[in-house]
Amino acid sequence: MTQSIFLMLFACDDDPSPKTKDVVEDTSTPDTDEPVEQCDITIAGTAPSDGAGAWFYRNPAVITFSEENPTVAFSVSDSSGADVPVSFEWDDVRLNASILPESGSWSPSENYSLTIDLCGNTPSISFSTSDVGTPLEEDASNLVGNTYFIDLSSAEYSEPPGVGTLLSLYLDMPLLLGVSNVDSSVIDFEAYLGYRDDVSPDWMAVDMDPWIFSGADFSSQPFFAAYTEMLSIPYGSVDIPVHGFAIEGTFASDASSIQKATFTGLGDTSGMGPLMGFGNDPNAVCTLLGQYGISCLDCPDGTGTYCIRLTGDIDQADLLPSVDVISE
Repeated sequence: MTQSIFLMLFACDDDPSPKTKDVVEDTSTPDTDEPVEQCDITIAGTAPSDGAGAWFYRNPAVITFSEENPTVAFSVSDSSGADVPVSFEWDDVRLNASILPESGSWSPSENYSLTIDLCGNTPSISFSTSDVGTPLEEDASNLVGNTYFIDLSSAEYSEPPGVGTLLSLYLDMPLLLGVSNVDSSVIDFEAYLGYRDDVSPDWMAVDMDPWIFSGADFSSQPFFAAYTEMLSIPYGSVDIPVHGFAIEGTFASDASSIQKATFTGLGDTSGMGPLMGFGNDPNAVCTLLGQYGISCLDCPDGTGTYCIRLTGDIDQADLLPSVDVISE
């Protein structure tokens, strides 16, 4: 960071209120009798860092403190100097404050200055957002018929922690996500598994009943949030059910891709034992994960405690310009 960040003060023994030290008199300035406060808490980190660019417009700025529960205020201005109303939330231990505009997102392609008001000091960081979130260049109805390549195998998995990438090896067939309908606040998708044969270089949809994502929220377009109750993804002779599959992302302004896609769901591991050489024991994968401190969850269909949370990010899901799964 380009400037020192001093932080506030605050320490009480058992009191959950903001921590303070006794006010002491500043004997180094004989011209005043006003007390000065002593600051002990420091800023441990910021995301984004000072001067960072290409910040995703829906990600909060996060300020991390060295101790919990400081008294703090935040203010933000944009490149024109206008104040941007913001709100913030603490994490459970009150070490990390997440700041977002009250509108719910930053503006794309904008420069911001974030000021932290602590103990009479006002350090600040500056950052800029990427162009993701720029409004669509054409009417949203032109999205109908577009198909996007959702590669679950190449996603960056945050859950299960440490082993999500291993499990992703068994999600090797991509989803072809087709736009079937759009209105001002709702978008509908159909998804198919995709494959390539020995003849065509293009991706094609597997002959199957599609997974329907109907009534997806599109009120903050170009951002969407879609949901379907179940995906069942085959790997060899085994089907891997994924309950409550949700996916969200932001269309690029020219509709050439979906940016910053995030998905989550509960994957049923009960049939995955043979894939990993563990036999037919439905609890085999959960036993393995338990060695890494990961506990399986109850599956929504009541079959048992075999489900794990799958959460992944795909930086960019490209449009397949020659593929229209809706009209096939």
